[in-house]
Order: sequence, then structure tokens, then C-alpha cells
Amino acid sequence: MVRQFKLTHLHKRIVSKKTLFKILSYIDANPDIRTPTLLIDKEKLIENAKLIGKQIPGSRVFYAVKANGDPKILRILKELDIGFEIASIGEFNELKKLGIEPDRIITSNPIKSIEFIEQLYNFGVKYFVFDSP
Repeated sequence: MVRQFKLTHLHKRIVSKKTLFKILSYIDANPDIRTPTLLIDKEKLIENAKLIGKQIPGSRVFYAVKANGDPKILRILKELDIGFEIASIGEFNELKKLGIEPDRIITSNPIKSIEFIEQLYNFGVKYFVFDSP
């Protein structure tokens, strides 16, 4: 399939040629792949993660786990100097399993149960957003 694929200007606007050919090679090597399938280029993920906030002096980046909580992605981001923003006990438990330190976790979900706040605080998380009492 890779040899038959014609790269057009539309593809170049969406994804790099290098990434596109990685995807097509993966599909070729896995003929039983079912669609829809989400494929993420690890190199591109790292490259993009390193760019976020780079031009904002004194900023700190927090990845919203709700965007994609796949443990493989979280492990990659763990290796970078990125924090994690969570909104649920499930997301918190995933980060605990991966050994994410409490100073790298915040929660900005406007609705939090007392149990959720207590669990995070007892773990060592110190940054919470509150909209009202």
C-alpha cells in the first residue's frame, strides 16, 4: 500500500511526509488492523510536547489526561518535564500507577467531591482550582 499511495498537497498540510509514511508502513505491516484506529507518532508527540510553553518565560505545562489517558502516552510525557491535569479519580489512579510525583499533578475541574480532594491532598497534590465555595 505504501508504494501505491500518492502524497498530495492536502496531506502535507495535515501531517509530515515522514509521519505519513510511518503510518502507511505500520498499516502495511499489520494487515488485520481494524478501523477506525488511532495511530500516534511517538517522535512527533515528543517534539510537540517540548514546544508547548517554550516561548512563555516561567510557564509550566500540564497535559490534560482527559485528552488521551493511554498509559503509553502518559509514560512518554512522564519522561519529559511536563505536569498532568486531572479531573477524576480514574485519571489520578492512572498517574499513581505510573509513579507520577504529586508536584506534577493539578486539578482544574470545577466540580470536585470531598473524597477526590482528600485523596489528592493526602497523596501530596497541592494545586486545586476552585470556582466558588
